Amino acid sequence: CTGTGTVGDPYVIADHTFSIITGYALVIVNSRANFRIENCTFYNLDAQTSLYLFNTTTGIIDDNLFDYLYNPVWLLNCSQLTMSNNDIIDSGYSIFATASKDIVIDSNFVNDSVYEAITLENCLENCVINNNDITYANDYSILIDTTHFATITNNLVERGIEGIYCDTSNH
Repeated sequence: CTGTGTVGDPYVIADHTFSIITGYALVIVNSRANFRIENCTFYNLDAQTSLYLFNTTTGIIDDNLFDYLYNPVWLLNCSQLTMSNNDIIDSGYSIFATASKDIVIDSNFVNDSVYEAITLENCLENCVINNNDITYANDYSILIDTTHFATITNNLVERGIEGIYCDTSNH
């Protein structure tokens, strides 16, 4: 990890391969420091979640590969995060954000999710799902549940069971 966690010099986790068997591969908890996770590979983990962010802000997750994982990315009570240009292949729940706000999920490729490809659950405001390519989700490609003020634009959804499902959400 390099950097100091400031806007001009964020912590950077780059070019790592994670293949842990149990627990979490990478966890960031209670952080307000600026960070980037880029060009990493997460694969073949029996772990519950490979990338787990809890009560964390000001981060960028960009250009990573998540391959053959149960829950590649879980964002819980997070804000000001951008997840872009990632490839997520053969997963359970691909991108799961709950109790979060100001989340941008943009230009990701998600292929073969057993459950939902992208989920926003109990998210508060300013969540954006844009320009993602979702191929074959066995459940909902995009699930919005009890989420308010979300924007969903220009996503390609193909060969899934359900496209976009919105429940108890508005705006």
